[in-house]
Amino acid sequence: MSRRVLLVAKEGFAWPAHYLAKLLREEGTEIGIFFIMPHEAMRGDYDYREFVRLNPDLKIFDAKKLGTEFRSRVRSGNLGLDWEALRRIDREYSAGKTLGLQQITSQFMSTYAHYRTYYRDVPVEQQYLLMQLYYGLVHEVLDEFRPDAIYDADFSEYPRAILFEVAGRRNIPYVTIEGSRFDDYFFPSTTLALADADWLGPLVEQRARELRTVEVRSSRAGYRELDRFRAQSEILADGFKIAYATMAFRPLRSLYALVRANFSRFPTHFKDWLRFYRTGTAPIFADPIRLHLLELKEYFRKFVMRFASPFVEADLSKLDYILFPLHLIPESSTLTKSPFFLNEEFLVESLSKSVPPGQSIVVKEHWYMMGERPLSFYRRMRRLPNVILIEPRKYGDPRAYLESAHGVVTITGTSAFEAALLRKPSIVFGPTPFSMLTSVKTVTDVTTLPSVVRNWSRTMSDDAELAAYLEIAMEVGEKLDMPCLTSREHETDVSKAKENAGRLYRLFRRGEEMLRKDRPALEKQVFRT
Repeated sequence: MSRRVLLVAKEGFAWPAHYLAKLLREEGTEIGIFFIMPHEAMRGDYDYREFVRLNPDLKIFDAKKLGTEFRSRVRSGNLGLDWEALRRIDREYSAGKTLGLQQITSQFMSTYAHYRTYYRDVPVEQQYLLMQLYYGLVHEVLDEFRPDAIYDADFSEYPRAILFEVAGRRNIPYVTIEGSRFDDYFFPSTTLALADADWLGPLVEQRARELRTVEVRSSRAGYRELDRFRAQSEILADGFKIAYATMAFRPLRSLYALVRANFSRFPTHFKDWLRFYRTGTAPIFADPIRLHLLELKEYFRKFVMRFASPFVEADLSKLDYILFPLHLIPESSTLTKSPFFLNEEFLVESLSKSVPPGQSIVVKEHWYMMGERPLSFYRRMRRLPNVILIEPRKYGDPRAYLESAHGVVTITGTSAFEAALLRKPSIVFGPTPFSMLTSVKTVTDVTTLPSVVRNWSRTMSDDAELAAYLEIAMEVGEKLDMPCLTSREHETDVSKAKENAGRLYRLFRRGEEMLRKDRPALEKQVFRT
């Protein structure tokens, strides 16, 4: 019997699965794919439709039946909740996360925690219904396909949390990937980002001991990469530079682009609008009218901020400050990795109570969030006496904000890793691939912030530890061009996509080997047995 691998996809992540399927076919692997979100199959979205057309030989599972049943029950007013089944699910499938923490990984189910108002609030009974149906669907898929392994290039959205729980109970290796935060290198992840990678810390520690004995620093790749990073005047990736340049707000040009985009999308969104208001299935479809209204609201906010900016242009070189870079909200680095610390305003307020006299908190807005937060958010932030809401467009590179900082506090952001490389301490509130670094402190109780902030610079990562992490990332990880992998076949270099798919496959196999060799340790780490 041939080996069976189930691939997981959502929207643009259908394309990594497509390129990977080509390699798996060559090995004679039986391939299945699970499209986890109902709207793709129900609407016949392009990425879903093209994957089906290009891969007619694959066993394809989707959530269309789930979406249709959910819609039918909501419209009838008879949800048919099975409370005994939900209690059984809660007992058996909440090892990695409780049901509530599984649900919050979805933008649909966490509307109170972000500003995307085109996702409507979902009544709790409907949330339970969707979870009940999803657990049933996941069991059906795994019963029918019986995969030997599950490969997934992403870890966002709560159907994945459900699939991870059920796969864990059935001893099916579920392997995802996570960015090392160094130069596009990715690690295999066997915990769906629910916990730090236990295998990584010992490897880094062992390599660091070896590097401390090296006499010629330039002879080791880790030291060379560390010195290269520190020598750079700019550390922002080229892809972000291009994105930020295109996002620059110019009142007339930006208004023209907004109107043009809305007109071009109107036929599709009008169909979505009819579908949405006929069915009333908020967790299945976003509200397209609210989406357009939010885009107009964002333009208005950017216009106001252009002429009445809530930010200040302080001279950072003259300040004693801790940097707090705000996140893109919502995203998996918060909803999935740190669900208890979603309220950034609360975290900044807690930090403001924790710093010593004379020290400030410099809060930097994320470029992608410009215009998305209500202006009242910034007004409240500015009322905190030792908080400086810095102009995020003053410098084009994050190094300028890190250079003079005493340290960095972020939920799970890359800035904490960059700070470590620049000999700065940092605090994070959730698991990160670099959490084992001495200078990175993970806080799970905000009442400990005063103690951590006042003592965090006493234990810093030495260069050997940092170089060790970089070397392990290059040896155990793989360098992936994710924009290439998530691009449609007719819009990318197919040979380059195939090369990246090969690296992605090596990551998956590496993660699968880790699980099979050390399953008891993983169960102790993540699953209750």
